[in-house]
Amino acid sequence: MIDGTHIPIVAPKDYPICYYNRKGFYSIVMQGVCEHESKVIDTFIGMSGSAHDENVFKRSSLYAKRMEGTLFPTWTRRITGVDLPVLLVADPAYPLAPWIMKTYPGNNLPGNKRTYNY
Repeated sequence: MIDGTHIPIVAPKDYPICYYNRKGFYSIVMQGVCEHESKVIDTFIGMSGSAHDENVFKRSSLYAKRMEGTLFPTWTRRITGVDLPVLLVADPAYPLAPWIMKTYPGNNLPGNKRTYNY
């Protein structure tokens, strides 16, 4: 699972508007990744609060490792007869990619999409 969170800060003197986030306060962004047993396996911190999750992601070492082909082990797991590779699960703010499963946006979803998100 990959997601970002905002860490509140005092507005900096230089370019404070860059640190003002969509939630209404000044922050820096921290992106974290945990694996299936809830162990944190990667963090990236320091971009300004106005940065979108996708931009934070694309500047992270995690993204660079994936582009180099060194992020995931080269194994798959067979689930109901299908070999599935290692994937990241992300919210709708992240880009869609063959190695990223995104949830559906919104709260008022039909049953099948709600089940998928769960």
